[in-house]
Amino acid sequence: MTKGSQVSKFLVVFVCSTVLIGCKDRGGSSEDGSAETELLLARARNDLAKTKKELSDVREELNAVREIRDELEKQLREVTLTRDKAIDATEAAQRIIQNVSAQAKEKDGNVSQYEKEIAELKNTIEERNATIAEQQTTISELEQLIGQQGVSEPNGTVEQESMEEQGEVIE
Repeated sequence: MTKGSQVSKFLVVFVCSTVLIGCKDRGGSSEDGSAETELLLARARNDLAKTKKELSDVREELNAVREIRDELEKQLREVTLTRDKAIDATEAAQRIIQNVSAQAKEKDGNVSQYEKEIAELKNTIEERNATIAEQQTTISELEQLIGQQGVSEPNGTVEQESMEEQGEVIE
């Protein structure tokens, strides 16, 4: 039930109560009109109390969603940092491989030693690439979770912050 419809219900009850008070001598005894008015006022107060309770519950839920969103964003930053470090390590390993390959071509006597180093570095690169792929998947999942965590503001609008709006574009 929206806030506007609850306010409308309250206004309808209030107007009906006012009309009934004004008509107490016209269609029935004043005691019947007074009793009906009191009943309508009691209902209106009850509806108002329910509305306040619902609003309180929605605010609690909003705060919980915000906390979840903040935690997911923190995890995303941590995974992104780890991914960036893995990319740097992979690039360094690739540079070493290139240097070792160039040196291996220059020196015929140590070719087998260099080939072992190259094989080890290639294994390291494959492991790093696998780690990067896993982290990319995790980042995508976290971004989707953050996108799904649309946070409803008390005024009824929906706040969705994407990483691009925050200036953090991950590629």
